Amino acid sequence: MHTSAKGAASRSPKAVRTSTALKAAAAKKLDPVFQNRSGARSTQRNSADHPRVSSVRLIDHYTELRPSALHGMGLFAKRDIPANTVWWKVRRSRVLLINRSHYGTLLASELNPIMGNLLQIASHFGYYSARLDSIVVCLDNARYVNHSFQPNSGAPTNGDPLSSMTLRAIRAGEEILEDYSCYDACPWSTITCTEAFLCSPKQEPFTA
Repeated sequence: MHTSAKGAASRSPKAVRTSTALKAAAAKKLDPVFQNRSGARSTQRNSADHPRVSSVRLIDHYTELRPSALHGMGLFAKRDIPANTVWWKVRRSRVLLINRSHYGTLLASELNPIMGNLLQIASHFGYYSARLDSIVVCLDNARYVNHSFQPNSGAPTNGDPLSSMTLRAIRAGEEILEDYSCYDACPWSTITCTEAFLCSPKQEPFTA
């Protein structure tokens, strides 16, 4: 499955504007190339392609929540989204990170149904990031992205574990899906989806 406000300071001197334009032109010639989780190469489109869209609000710009024929609620495109477009991107402050220490401390404590619910939330709405060495629990609607072995969304391999991009063009009204089996495997917890994920697209994606 699954995402930071960006802003450029306004500068008035003509020399600065010219320098900025030259840098932008040079950057355009060096578009970053990424591999999606299946290994296919693709060029990423990000919020810079949509200057009116704050990267914090990309998910609201591109998606909406609806009942899913696959499982419960799902996240759907509310407008056409081109291939290789980043549609979800967040700061760390907008997700809940559970690291190895947090997880070990929780398991070593006396669990009750309320704390057990925290693990259940992490299992249903979280994924492991090897770069952050943490379970990332989505707090926005990205947590409703359902599983499919034929995904149309995934994560770019640019080192940003808090973003998702389209693997192909997604039409308005189409559900956004990711392959849970392609998420990083957590070496110290079994509550998140790993390469051992074996359920079919029409089964419940994961149960703790």
